[in-house]
Amino acid sequence: MNNNLRTDDNTQTHSSFTERAGRTLRALLIPLAAMALALALTPLAGTSPQAQAAEAPVDPTPRLYKMLGYNNRIDTYQDEIRMDFVLRVAHGAVDPTCVAKEGPKRGQSVVKPGEYPAAGNRIATQACGNLGFLYSYYGGHNNTKEWWRVKYVRTMGGAGASDAVTMDGAYRWAHNQDQYYTIHNVLSSGSYDYLTISMETDINYPDTRTAAHDSGLAPVSSDHKGGVRFPQYIYAFVGDNAGYWSWTKNHEAGKVYGDGILSTNDTQQFVSDGLPNIAQEATTDLYTDVVTDTADPSKGNHNGPISLIGWDQTPQLWSGGQANWGLVTDYGLRYHYNYRTGDSTASAPLNTAAEGVAPPRSFFVFWNNPAYGKTYTDSHGASHPYPCSKTTSFYYQWVALKNGSDWVPVSSLTPTAQKVDGQRPYASESPSYTPSNASDPVAYNEAPRPGHSPNTLISPGSAQHPDGSIDFKAAKDQDGLDGYFKLVTWPITSNQDGSLTGCDTGEWKNAANPDAGITSSMPQSQITERISNGWTVDTAFYKYELSNPAPPVITDISPSRTSNAHRYAQTLTPTISGTGVPSSPGNTYRVDLYRENPAHPINDANPNDTGTKGIYVGSVQTDEQGTWSIPDSNIDGGNADGKTQRYHAWIVEETSACGLTSTFSNIESVTLLTETDPAPQVLEVKVPHTVNGSLPSGSSVTVSGRAAPLHANISRLQLYAIALADHSGTPVLLYTSDLLPSVGDQAWSTQLSPSAFAQSATEARYRFQAVLINPVGAQSPKGEMTQNMDMTPPKPSIAHADWRGIDASSLNGFTAGDSSPEQGDMIQVEWPDGSQAAYSPSHLTGADGSWHIDLPSSMQSGTVRIWAKDSAGNESASVEAQLQSIKPVTSLPFTGGPRLPMLLLGLLGGFTLILVGLVTTMRLSS
Repeated sequence: MNNNLRTDDNTQTHSSFTERAGRTLRALLIPLAAMALALALTPLAGTSPQAQAAEAPVDPTPRLYKMLGYNNRIDTYQDEIRMDFVLRVAHGAVDPTCVAKEGPKRGQSVVKPGEYPAAGNRIATQACGNLGFLYSYYGGHNNTKEWWRVKYVRTMGGAGASDAVTMDGAYRWAHNQDQYYTIHNVLSSGSYDYLTISMETDINYPDTRTAAHDSGLAPVSSDHKGGVRFPQYIYAFVGDNAGYWSWTKNHEAGKVYGDGILSTNDTQQFVSDGLPNIAQEATTDLYTDVVTDTADPSKGNHNGPISLIGWDQTPQLWSGGQANWGLVTDYGLRYHYNYRTGDSTASAPLNTAAEGVAPPRSFFVFWNNPAYGKTYTDSHGASHPYPCSKTTSFYYQWVALKNGSDWVPVSSLTPTAQKVDGQRPYASESPSYTPSNASDPVAYNEAPRPGHSPNTLISPGSAQHPDGSIDFKAAKDQDGLDGYFKLVTWPITSNQDGSLTGCDTGEWKNAANPDAGITSSMPQSQITERISNGWTVDTAFYKYELSNPAPPVITDISPSRTSNAHRYAQTLTPTISGTGVPSSPGNTYRVDLYRENPAHPINDANPNDTGTKGIYVGSVQTDEQGTWSIPDSNIDGGNADGKTQRYHAWIVEETSACGLTSTFSNIESVTLLTETDPAPQVLEVKVPHTVNGSLPSGSSVTVSGRAAPLHANISRLQLYAIALADHSGTPVLLYTSDLLPSVGDQAWSTQLSPSAFAQSATEARYRFQAVLINPVGAQSPKGEMTQNMDMTPPKPSIAHADWRGIDASSLNGFTAGDSSPEQGDMIQVEWPDGSQAAYSPSHLTGADGSWHIDLPSSMQSGTVRIWAKDSAGNESASVEAQLQSIKPVTSLPFTGGPRLPMLLLGLLGGFTLILVGLVTTMRLSS
């Protein structure tokens, strides 16, 4: 791409750009400006999070997030643009893998890694997702008339690309020598994607101070030590509707020279359309090779030494192209190259490099000094060698990005700057560069060659292989680097006689002998200055990872209670709180909170899917401790009683204004409970009673009823009992159910131990109370029922059992002072012959507990048993007695003697008289 070989006059006429894009993009500027103002006014945490009540709209305009590296010093005779940068675009707006969205190849890649479509196809000038670049070919803006479009070559894998194909893509980029850009990777971050891009293009800056340039800019000349500061213009645009895609050959809105070269005088339209100039902060210092291009030749001024950036096959690298910039080592490489002859055609040997490894002869450093060997004539007519005109040594160092923003030395390559001696001094910028030329002055990352040592880039670290190849994977792993590397070089320059007088101090120092190298102990401000004073000439990637902010953590939802590891809140407007990256003055972070959208639930398989991020709740900046708190004001009405809501958040870096966003936080859920359940019913209490003086084995009290909870698996039923004998009225919790499984009317029942009910001689009733209670502690009205809980058997006793019958009594079964007669008990009798007098309501104990039953006729004497059963149904144990069913004979009533003997004697005498009379009669008859 040596642009000095160009011969066209660029005299064709031009017309203005299409207005359609202008109208579209201008319409976006007003709301975007309003958004920027709102963000600027957003206060730090501690103030109301309602300061940002609406979610920031997605900005469709591409924005430069970070300039990783570029050739900040350019030789106008070898002028090229080299840039590595990160560009922010709306999420999904650009598809580097070129998957067809429609048509017969929908879902398939239409461009494989290493390919670019045929000329005339629009895809040839863009990434498949509508990303385009326009840059000023002559470097100016208002007075320039030629703008070039940068084409796209795919290097990323994906969409089923094989290892071999991805290697081909990486090779194709290393072989590039035209106007192309490639996308190394895409970081999806919130509402945006961050594209890591490398760009290589030709450019034609003014070569001399008399060449055309924009008004207001200092002309290029040899008067300025360290070159002349010059702006760069590279506009980015995205979208199907951007009018810049309509610039095709012979189009009315503009003309095309060749492939992608555009002509227009209406450059102000770029500004009015709001296109971002991604190189706005990437100014460059222009050096001229013409030492006599000066307003006063007698002063001996010149720009100083120049480091070649390289172009086409200058110098010749393994790729036959510009492998030294943005080299992709992610996939490994395979390539044809003869390291002895420099042949890079298909007939050359096939070489391979493992993943993460840059082959030998990928990178180079070459310094020339246009003033070398030249003299100038001072104002007195005396001839002198130009000062600071001899460059035979230099420093170089590999530096890398770490933690997203810090430049650090690559300890496994060059922990300190490495000095290289032995380069032959050159004034010319075009020596012979082929491997077969022993006098090749260029230093490469290759093993020393005869006649070439020690002018090689063989670093001392472990990631440097003896053959010159470099293991960037090992370098990244050892230091925990982000994956972007660049080689910076600094000249060591002397006067023609080898002295340093005047070259290492004063106004010549930064141009001729700048402070070289960085160390891990240097502050970043000093490191940035040293890198800026050097020349960045080689860069490489190995799985570069842009550092997102750490995701926030949701720690609390309040007010809420936790039950079974789940939160419940008695409000429709809970407040969500957490921690995140702390903010500080000039370095702020914003937390955006989202609630799950039922129409698009959070994708649990991919929780960072922005398509399911949910409903925006609010935003707030973290405080200096990193804490934050955002209320869900329920503006959309999505919160309702009984609804379970899930929340997650991300954190947004605000300092760069590009909104680099973390992945999503943990997902926290809360069930909202603001209404109480209706009162449950207590419908039945089944009380067990004693049999033969004791409760049957396994006896229980069964309480049952119905309940109608508002929500399934939320509420529990609690059953309390109050002993009416306890005048304090203290309820005792007897039972808590499992979660009621369904909504609405349903039965409930529980069995309780009889021991739970203390027995009282005066009051056996209990009041049962049932309530429904939810996890936030909200209690329904009570359902009640009173029940006699007498389970104490009576205590009968037999006063006597004889021919007169049985007299018995029954007590209440309590002892000591609580014992008392029990009225209304029924008595059951078992007679000596085994017959029974069953319980009968007609035979009840009286008020004094007494009871009487007559003997059945002809009942024999023997053992008699009785049982008592009280009015509650409790049966006593049996009580035994001996029954004397025959009435005893007492003495006859003679005076002085016992009544019974006298009676018996009288009866016997009477009987004798009767017998004598009967015998006398019988005899007379005979």
